Amino acid sequence: MPLSSPARPALAPVRAAAQDVLDPAHLRDALRVSPADATVAAALRCGAAVALAIAVPGLLGRADLAAFASLGALTSLYGRYDPYRRRATLLATVGTLMTGTIAAFTLLAAAGTPALVTTAAVALLAAGATAFCLLVRTGPPGATIVVFAAGAGLAGAPTLADVGPRALAAAFGALLAGLVCTAGVLVRPTAPARLAVRRAADAVRAAERPGAARHAALAARGAGARARRGRAADASG
Repeated sequence: MPLSSPARPALAPVRAAAQDVLDPAHLRDALRVSPADATVAAALRCGAAVALAIAVPGLLGRADLAAFASLGALTSLYGRYDPYRRRATLLATVGTLMTGTIAAFTLLAAAGTPALVTTAAVALLAAGATAFCLLVRTGPPGATIVVFAAGAGLAGAPTLADVGPRALAAAFGALLAGLVCTAGVLVRPTAPARLAVRRAADAVRAAERPGAARHAALAARGAGARARRGRAADASG
């Protein structure tokens, strides 16, 4: 017995984690089948835009530009559920930012800029792009893809002759993204508005469902109990 007592505090975090993972509420949430909503459609639009952006440069014999075109096509990640007019404006804005970023950082790499300077430029870009995305309210993925574009511009050993083709490839990818993501206006122009109304109605129904408040209270109580067990385990350890 004396040998087993020190092991109990050590196993307490493991037991707490196991109880958290095996919580019936978590299992029910994980196994619940939810409607696809518009998430699948947004993923398909992004996949189609990127696939076209990769395929076209390859068919034209410029497979080396496929990566830059696909980065431009990743602008399809923005404004996924926005109304078509705002989506078109947002995609054009982000596409211009992506194209300019690739051109600027390709130019820095071609000019042989020291690594310290390019690192500082990437940091400044990340800060500025984050502030811009917050100001314009782009939503996810925020400035992440813009920073990826900077890395792509620095990749390889580009020359000044590569600046134009890389920028054109990125602009082409962004144009594809804009066309793919706004094509739905020709078929269902009110689809984004209907989606917003449906999601709001679903949220209201979920809040008004019998036992919803009790379920939320029980979940909060369980989370508090797990937190107390974790603190107790840390203190005993």
